[in-house]
Amino acid sequence: MTEQQPTEGDAFWAEARAEDAAARGKHADPSACGTCRGLVADGKQVEHDGCAKRATLLEAPDAPGYELTIGLSEAELRALPPRFHTPTFIDTCTPKGWVCAVCWGDGWTTSWPCAAAAEHGARVFTPEHEAEREQAALRAEIKRLQGHFDKAIAGFNAQSLRVTELGAEVERQTLTGAEREFLSFALELADDQVLDRGDEFTDEDRAALESLKRLATEAGAA
Repeated sequence: MTEQQPTEGDAFWAEARAEDAAARGKHADPSACGTCRGLVADGKQVEHDGCAKRATLLEAPDAPGYELTIGLSEAELRALPPRFHTPTFIDTCTPKGWVCAVCWGDGWTTSWPCAAAAEHGARVFTPEHEAEREQAALRAEIKRLQGHFDKAIAGFNAQSLRVTELGAEVERQTLTGAEREFLSFALELADDQVLDRGDEFTDEDRAALESLKRLATEAGAA
């Protein structure tokens, strides 16, 4: 019997089968047959397409929730990182369909791909480790800013305490007899000037003078 030589067509189909096999993953679906589970256990690819584990659409680990996006404008939603613009299926409306996970609000949705998803393409489906790295960087930045904030608050509190201490020190001070006499004399001269040149002084000037006279009186009583 003459051995049949492979034809060009046989080579084509062999290559096609090899490409098809390469396209199958090395992860079996939980419902895969015993043969495919055995192949995967040996580090090989599944034999049947129906036994291959399908990709699962997951949102980014740091994807914002409803509470964080409800107050954003459409422009702010579009500006969110690409990894947040994943498709999500809505079956509680008519018609049912795929919408963007973040480009929606009260009474409106955006069909997927939204403008941001169309612009960024494959960057929407960010690998999980990259999303986690960006999330860690964001947490580090928040921690850094929190440190600056705490330092500023501590400085403010220290300054406020110093002002309070100075105020208490001023209150403890008492004027000597000579100081009270000189202060009273100066205020009388100021009062005479206000009376003689009343048009040159405002109500605010008169209120300031009265406040000084009252303080002088209190200091003398102390």
